Amino acid sequence: MATPAVGVPLVYGTLHERGSKLARACRRQTSPRVGIAPCLPRPDKIALLPSLDSSRHTPYYKRDDRLSCLENYESVRRVSMNGAEAKGAFGETLASYYHQSDSETATLAWSQQSTFAITRLHSDVGLPGTSNPIPEEPAIHVSVAIKPVPLHSYELCIDDREIAVPYIPAYRTSIIDLQSKPVCFVDCGFDYVHYHVPREGLDEIARDHNIQPIGSYKFVICEDDLVIAQMTKNVLPFIGSQDWPSSLALDQFSLIFGAHLLQKYGGLSRLPEVSPRGLAPWQKRRATELLLEHLDGNVHLARVAQECQMSVSHFARSFKVSFGVSAHRWLIERRIDRSKELLIQTRTPLIDVALQSGFSDQAAFTRTFHQVVGDSPGRWRREHVGR
Repeated sequence: MATPAVGVPLVYGTLHERGSKLARACRRQTSPRVGIAPCLPRPDKIALLPSLDSSRHTPYYKRDDRLSCLENYESVRRVSMNGAEAKGAFGETLASYYHQSDSETATLAWSQQSTFAITRLHSDVGLPGTSNPIPEEPAIHVSVAIKPVPLHSYELCIDDREIAVPYIPAYRTSIIDLQSKPVCFVDCGFDYVHYHVPREGLDEIARDHNIQPIGSYKFVICEDDLVIAQMTKNVLPFIGSQDWPSSLALDQFSLIFGAHLLQKYGGLSRLPEVSPRGLAPWQKRRATELLLEHLDGNVHLARVAQECQMSVSHFARSFKVSFGVSAHRWLIERRIDRSKELLIQTRTPLIDVALQSGFSDQAAFTRTFHQVVGDSPGRWRREHVGR
C-alpha cells in the first residue's frame, strides 16, 4: 500500500466505518476482491450525469438498476483494455472516470508499450458523483491543482482507506500510484493538470543512471514541489493546443519530469552522477541528418535514439555532451540559422520564412527569433540586408 507523506495523516478505518459522503456512497458496495467500490453518484445529482455511449465509457449506476461492485469494476477493466482505451488513465479515458466529457491532452509514446501524457480536466461545478475506479496499471499519476481547492471539498480514498485532504493551494502536487485503486469526490469547481507517467519509462531512466528500478514511489497530497509547479506553468498554455513547440520539446519535457519524479519520490537523495561519452562520429552524422530532415521538430527522440542504437535518456545526455545543448535546443538554433538565410538572401514574406524554417506560424517564429537573437525578424532583416 502507498505510504503517505509526513504531515498527511491517514484516517484509519475502512470506508464502512466513516461517515463522509464518499464513505456513505460506497456503503454496502465494497467487494473483498476489489477493495474500493465504484461509488454511486449522489441521488440529487443523478439527473446531471451526461448520457454516454456505454461501449466506450464506464456505465453509471441508475437508482433502479445498480450493478454490483465487482461487476462494475470488471466492466471498467474491460473498457480500459478495449482498443484505443487500453492506453491508460489519461485523455478521454481519464475524463470518463471523473464523469467529464472534455479533456485537453498532449501524449507521447514513452518506451515500448507505454504513454507519457499530460491531461487537463476542469469543471465549474465539481463532480456529479464519486469517480469511477481507475483500473490498476503500472504508472504514477501526478496531479497539480491549477486553482485552490477549499478544505472539505475534496475527498480521497487510497487502497480502501480514506485520506485526510487539507486545503490545497494553487500549484500544489499530489503523487498517486495507479496500482492503489484511487477513488475521489470533489464538490466544487476544479482545474487540474494530470501527468500519466508509466513505470516502464521511469525504470529505463533509472537503468540509464545505473540504479535499479524503484519499487514504490512516495504518496503525497498537497506537496509544495517547486520544480513540478514551474514545469506545469510552462506547459499549461500548450496542453491541447496546436501551438505545442514540437515533438522534441515534449520528449525533453518528459525526460526532465521523469528524472525529477524518480529522484524526489523514489527515495533517492539525488540521482547518481553519470558521465556519458559523446556520440560517436557516425551517431552524430545520423542524428543531425535525421533532425535536419524534420526541421519542424516532428520527430521523436525515440526515433533518433533508435537510429543511434541507444536508449532515449542515454542518447539525450550523449547528444548534449557532443553539442553542448539538448537536441530540441540544437534544432531551434538550426531553424533560426535557416530563417536568417532566407531573411538576408530573399524577399520572402515573414509568414513564408516562418513556415520554411520549421515554425508552425509567424507568431511562433517571431517569439522564438526574439528569444534567441534578441531582436524581431523584421528589424533584424532591415539591419542586415545590404551589408
